Amino acid sequence: MDYSQFALSKPGTRKRKKNRTRSKATKEKRELVKRADYLCKILAERRDGGVSAKSGLPAAENNPLQACHILAKGHHHLLRWTLDNIVTLRYSEHRYWAHTDPVSFVDWVEAKYPGRLGKLRIAERMTRKVDLKELLIVLESEVGGAEEGRGKHGAVSSNAGCKVIAESASKSAEAGHRGHG
Repeated sequence: MDYSQFALSKPGTRKRKKNRTRSKATKEKRELVKRADYLCKILAERRDGGVSAKSGLPAAENNPLQACHILAKGHHHLLRWTLDNIVTLRYSEHRYWAHTDPVSFVDWVEAKYPGRLGKLRIAERMTRKVDLKELLIVLESEVGGAEEGRGKHGAVSSNAGCKVIAESASKSAEAGHRGHG
């Protein structure tokens, strides 16, 4: 049978997909995301005093502290670097409690931080695009400022790193409102 008239190729002769390499821009963005994640982890650990928010225990060799997102960073990507969305937990608490029993985790968050989930739900509805370079400048200044001794015991505000995002979101909201009226 002549297969030249069909859009599909002859059975058994499919072309193999080539391995695609990531573009330079994608690699650079990934590095910026990793850096922002790392800086937010440092700020969250400092805010929580270097101990788990749940148990109050410090990191152990086989149980390090982790930045745990209250609302998942994949589904709620606008809240990924919002420090109100991050709590410090030990690995075992993060992996074997927060992920395996999310209902209990949410109940604990509501009990420990009243009203935080409501604020996060409102914040996630704000439509904005995160400028990673701008965010990194703010986060690095907050981490550097805390290292210089700002704040009690190196603690930083829960809104660190989000000031610029909030300002740019309000500016874009104003601009969008003016454009529709």
